[in-house]
Amino acid sequence: MRFDPTRKLTRENLRDLPPLCTDGAWGTEMQKLGARPGELADVWNLEQPDKVLSVAKSYVDAGSQVILTNTFSSNRILLGIHGMADRAFALSKAGAELSKRAARGRAYVFASIGPCGKMVMMGEADPDEVRAAAAEQARAFEEGGADAIVIETQSDLVEAQAALQGCLEACALPVGVSFTFDAGANNDRTMMGVRIPEAYNLAAAGGASFVGANCGAGIETFVGIAKAFQACEGRAPSGGPVDGGPASAGGGSGGGGVPVGGPVEGWLGDGGPVDGGPASKGGGFGGAPADRRPVDGGPASVNGSQSLALPIWIKGNAGRPQVDSAGNVRYTAGPEVFAAVVPPLLAAGARFIGGCCGSTPGHVHAIAKALAGR
Repeated sequence: MRFDPTRKLTRENLRDLPPLCTDGAWGTEMQKLGARPGELADVWNLEQPDKVLSVAKSYVDAGSQVILTNTFSSNRILLGIHGMADRAFALSKAGAELSKRAARGRAYVFASIGPCGKMVMMGEADPDEVRAAAAEQARAFEEGGADAIVIETQSDLVEAQAALQGCLEACALPVGVSFTFDAGANNDRTMMGVRIPEAYNLAAAGGASFVGANCGAGIETFVGIAKAFQACEGRAPSGGPVDGGPASAGGGSGGGGVPVGGPVEGWLGDGGPVDGGPASKGGGFGGAPADRRPVDGGPASVNGSQSLALPIWIKGNAGRPQVDSAGNVRYTAGPEVFAAVVPPLLAAGARFIGGCCGSTPGHVHAIAKALAGR
């Protein structure tokens, strides 16, 4: 399938897309336009739409073939913390409409859903609440003209699964999940202990159209992450043993073993037993309450089966942030770093390549040129 943003994406044909250049950071670009650190800039979708539109256009003009939306914090749970829960639908729809206007038929629009702002696995929010909030955003995105949805910067399997289910049930758009791996000796776990095989299996069993990683580290570290995701392909989340052995012998993960179409208990943390055994022996989720494990009954597959080779989504930071003497945060990796990492990312199976914190239209332009010259 060739790149044609005027062609409707589906949950099936998205997997046939060629490698594409996505966009870069939104938060740091919004700060350049006057947003204060920590400000909920999503409200600009309604209050200062021209500034939001300018960021989106800058990425399209730089060569982005996929742009996101200024809706990372537009779920009603997070907005509720700021007393704005009733604005979730309007902000989400407006964000999709603005990015669609900026795309002008030159790029796909993947609407962004970020974390809900509460620790779902630890009981601060109910999975059904997350599911409903994601469903509300998904309906708004579809009305606003988005082509797909990316649930990004995830660290908690319970939250990610609930959000994925909510989106898939509420709209017909393709939906992907992107995790942030910023813990462990090799940045191979999320802050909640989720490993890459667990993230991949959740996405594959849950009906996602793509899976990957964003934020947490510089773009150069994402080659290893992409390779780890690529290694998960073909490990069927069938509910039975993986790679010919017990799914959790000795407390190990055995590569996953998430059941398709049924409960997903039995693979938390390091993959050890959940029912009747330690939930995270040797690491993982520790003391997560039993009723905050991934929920059952998700839309795992169509007719009981699903392609396993999910496209891999990669958006890394522009290096590690540094704070200068004036208190300004600066990112150290220039566009040339992003350009240099494109070939190894492609070799590792990445299908979508872009930037996260600190990346700019200049970084995106470098990615686009590297992709065009491959």
